[in-house]
Amino acid sequence: MKVFLDTNIFIRFFVPEDEIVHASVRSLLDQVQQGVLIPYTSSVVLLECSYVLQKNYGFPSVRVQDALDRIVAMRNMTIKETTNIKKALSFWRKTAVKFTDCLIATQVPDGVTFVTYDRDFAKLPVRAKTPKQILAS
Repeated sequence: MKVFLDTNIFIRFFVPEDEIVHASVRSLLDQVQQGVLIPYTSSVVLLECSYVLQKNYGFPSVRVQDALDRIVAMRNMTIKETTNIKKALSFWRKTAVKFTDCLIATQVPDGVTFVTYDRDFAKLPVRAKTPKQILAS
């Protein structure tokens, strides 16, 4: 199964505030490392990760760099670089979901399941599931 990993998946891995959520994310990422799941993410997600880890959690730059290196080095990871600004603006106008999430939604390839804890993605044209839902399938 191909999965596109959202910012909050990585944040919940690197900042284990909730043991149950962290265990679920860890199991999901273990399946990626085993080759069971084929991961995608994007430059926008990496930018958000950098910002959240530094500004919200006080990670020093070197620790953020290490986290991003670990994401990029994941087995079979594909980083999507291209966005569709016009489509993202249209999504934003129609749904009021934050613009960065609208940008990310334009980066999810057809046939790839978007993995997130963010319920706003249900308003966008992506097939979104939580790690728990992915692990159960």
